[in-house]
Amino acid sequence: MANVNNLLLLPFLQGLSNEELLQIAGRVRFHFQSRSEREIIARQDSPCKGLIYVTSGEIAQIRRGDGGDYTLTEGLSAPYLVQPEALYGFRTRYSHTFIAASDVHLLEISKEDVRDTLIHYDAFRIGLLNYLSYAVQRTTSSLWRIAKSDIPSRFAHFLLQRSTRPAGRKQLSIRRSELAECLNTTKRQLVPVLTELEEKGLIETTRGKIEIPAFEKLLAYISQN
Repeated sequence: MANVNNLLLLPFLQGLSNEELLQIAGRVRFHFQSRSEREIIARQDSPCKGLIYVTSGEIAQIRRGDGGDYTLTEGLSAPYLVQPEALYGFRTRYSHTFIAASDVHLLEISKEDVRDTLIHYDAFRIGLLNYLSYAVQRTTSSLWRIAKSDIPSRFAHFLLQRSTRPAGRKQLSIRRSELAECLNTTKRQLVPVLTELEEKGLIETTRGKIEIPAFEKLLAYISQN
């Protein structure tokens, strides 16, 4: 079994005692796996059959727009738990695709083991409830957040509403004309804005793609201007 102290650092397992974790290890099947760079960990719209912990390495989280006209990719680091909210509820399918951005190690726990064993431990149950509460509160808050009328603010708001976290590297694959339509502006008005942000080192543009090296820096710049 992996080092106990490392497992106790994982989401929902924090707060368990060493004795509790050893009890769980005797009853729950821990599936330790690895993925090479660019291998798929979970695919958008596929069923969620359990918890997938990324215990080491980097992953990319990718979401296609509902119309399929653009994708947003986010870089995420271990330790990370892949969409636990998809485990139960009305839609038990992943809303994103998760790909290894480096060699990664995974720990998988089946839905049955979560239901029959883990959910009976207070630390796990409270961690899960806290996560779900945060997810609902964040979504509710974002619905009431109004972006400023200028194009840079609308661009940041567009990314923020679709991001898992307001920081880190993002890549938006989208045509300029499509992005302009999403921001309720024109391509002619949008291009100078993107050029200015690129000159300040906040984004990097190539044909059909916009890279945001550090989303938190883009948000900070726009909030100050």
